[in-house]
Amino acid sequence: MVPVEMWRGDPDNGGRLISVFEFRNNGLWNNFAPQEFKLPERMRGTENIAFVTEKNAVFGGFEFVPINRAFEHINAADNDEIYGDDYKEEGSRVIDIGNNVLLTFKGLDFGKGTTRITVCGRTVNALNPIQLRYTGTDGEQHTQLLEFSQSYDYAEQGFPLETIAGKNDVSFVFMPGSKFDFDWFRFGE
Repeated sequence: MVPVEMWRGDPDNGGRLISVFEFRNNGLWNNFAPQEFKLPERMRGTENIAFVTEKNAVFGGFEFVPINRAFEHINAADNDEIYGDDYKEEGSRVIDIGNNVLLTFKGLDFGKGTTRITVCGRTVNALNPIQLRYTGTDGEQHTQLLEFSQSYDYAEQGFPLETIAGKNDVSFVFMPGSKFDFDWFRFGE
């Protein structure tokens, strides 16, 4: 076994150790054999990573397996894009969402489809309208309206949907007059 450390950033310059993986000897001279390891935390976007080993080894490369997060609990702050004038990011939440704020989550693959979404948030408005926009691989954009009822504490509210199937980019569009704190959402299978 050859221990290999995986670091976020430069290990000699403030990087953070993610894990130590034990690479098995494949028994073949000068041949590579794939090995799979589960990371203890999810990695997103573009980052500098480093692999460190104390033993002599030939390292043939690595690849990450993308995760389909379509039916997972997704925090509002884990968006792929956010646009607008009136919002604040606070930990895993996006709060104080006002007029014309757009949060986009790309590449959600719903397979044969989903017909329900649960949104966790809060609003002082009697009803806070949210447009759910989604664009499939055909480029056609669809919109459905979610009307989140007043709640002074974070609450889960479910909404029926027309079927959304296949791979889509999904956006939450907050309309004029919005006063919304967005915690998370989850599509139903």
